[in-house]
Amino acid sequence: MILRPDKFSAMCINNQYEDFGNHTGFNYRTVTMKHLIVGEWYDFIKDNRYSCVTLLTNGKPGIGTGYSFWEETYNTANCFSSFFSSVAMQRDIKLNQLL
Repeated sequence: MILRPDKFSAMCINNQYEDFGNHTGFNYRTVTMKHLIVGEWYDFIKDNRYSCVTLLTNGKPGIGTGYSFWEETYNTANCFSSFFSSVAMQRDIKLNQLL
C-alpha cells in the first residue's frame, strides 16, 4: 500500500472498466467514465473513515457523487490504481525496477 498525504494530485491513466452483474443482463460491458479524461491531472483528498480517496471538484469533495475510489488494498473494479497514477506510485515503480 502506498502512503500519501491527505491532499494529493494524480494523473488519469484509464477511464474504462469491465462491468458485470444483473444490471448488465449478466454480460460483460465496457463502461467509460466520461467525467475522467486520460492524461489530465486531478486533485484528491483521503477519506480515512472508508479507506478511499475522493476526487475534488472545484476544490471540494463531492458527497454522493460517486467520484470516490478505493485504496489499493481492495481488489475491485473501482480501485484507485486502475484509473490513476500519482507521483508517489511512479517513484515506487521506478525503485522496484532498479532493485
